[in-house]
Amino acid sequence: MGQTALKRGHLGLLDTPETFGRYQLVERIGVGGMAEVFRASTSWAAGVSKEVCIKRILPPLTNDERMREMFIQEARVAAELTHANIVPVYEFGIIDEYYFLSMELVDGYTIRDIMMQAARSKTWLELPVVVHLVSEVLEGLDYAHRRRDAEGNPLAIVHRDITPGNVMLSRAGEVKLLDFGIAVITSEEEGAKAGGAKGKPGYM
Repeated sequence: MGQTALKRGHLGLLDTPETFGRYQLVERIGVGGMAEVFRASTSWAAGVSKEVCIKRILPPLTNDERMREMFIQEARVAAELTHANIVPVYEFGIIDEYYFLSMELVDGYTIRDIMMQAARSKTWLELPVVVHLVSEVLEGLDYAHRRRDAEGNPLAIVHRDITPGNVMLSRAGEVKLLDFGIAVITSEEEGAKAGGAKGKPGYM
């Protein structure tokens, strides 16, 4: 696998698109403690292509068993969810020892971006917009929490990281939740010891 033309932590267009399996990574649009996120394209039959979002485990963490397990857990949760207010995952796999997720590329902005822009322009978000955002987020969370498995058992999925950076507003007005990296399927953790809180304290 080729190396990206950006140093770790830098965002923006790559000097040269990176070939990653059948994907072409074009732009690094995000990086966190566990993974980096790219705008990418993939080719289908008859010359048809599609832009997607690739979330890939960070290079230094490919052999970190705990981080790999968290990435697998995110894929496991994502596989259970199909809802208008949740960013859909198309594929989960491993390329050159890198775990990755292929997801919808949302044409829009995170709520964090929108809030920062409002702060720079010294304006308030209009109340109808805020109500729309909150109600749509709650729809997605309610769906995840009520989701049942094939046998009808409740999964009770809890996101655990609802922050402005993990909610997107598309140009078409769609509100979508992303990053289920530390989400939990509570039915799988019954009997586990308490005290394993995860997430950002300011938003818990």
